[in-house]
Amino acid sequence: GFRQQFGVAQAYADAGEMLRAERLDVVSVCLWHPLHAEFTVKAAQHRPKAVLCEKPMATCLAEADAMIQACEAQGVKLAIGHQRRFNKSWTKARELIAEGAIGTPVLMTVRTGEGLLNCGTHVVDAIRYMLGDPATEWVMGAVERKTDRFERNTRIEDCCMSVIQFQGGAQALVQCDLHSGANVENYSLRGSEGVLDVQQRGLRLLRGAAW
Repeated sequence: GFRQQFGVAQAYADAGEMLRAERLDVVSVCLWHPLHAEFTVKAAQHRPKAVLCEKPMATCLAEADAMIQACEAQGVKLAIGHQRRFNKSWTKARELIAEGAIGTPVLMTVRTGEGLLNCGTHVVDAIRYMLGDPATEWVMGAVERKTDRFERNTRIEDCCMSVIQFQGGAQALVQCDLHSGANVENYSLRGSEGVLDVQQRGLRLLRGAAW
């Protein structure tokens, strides 16, 4: 079976039993999102060096807070698996913004689809990453649910929109499932001195003298 194919020395049918029996340096939580909070908190109690949890972090703010508090209380590093941070275009955009290529960031806009907990979580992380991970000051949002819509057995919205205010003055406008057509994420960041358009595999910098 799986153990023989990959040379796994020991397998467990219960996560709690594994955590009690092993002295783990890293715990990877690869479960469906409704289970992220429960097993991250459980793992933190056994004080590994780090917990890597798949995205989305949780299904509500209370769960996310519980995960953070549990890890902080035990001195455990908590990381969420937003693997798209390795996209070259996102990293190049982050570098250009940090260098002042578009001046002071003012407004980033993006459209996405397939649910806020699904693709939307990548979008929010991308915005934070490109802007240099600034602290969030406030968020305003609107959510609509008219149908019985689920994503991987988790209840999700039909559509939503949010405005995010970041420390330093930049804002972001996120639209999720508010447009028709293919789900192509295009980020447009307007700054005081230019505009940066970013896609998954490329970007375009627009600059010019003021009139």
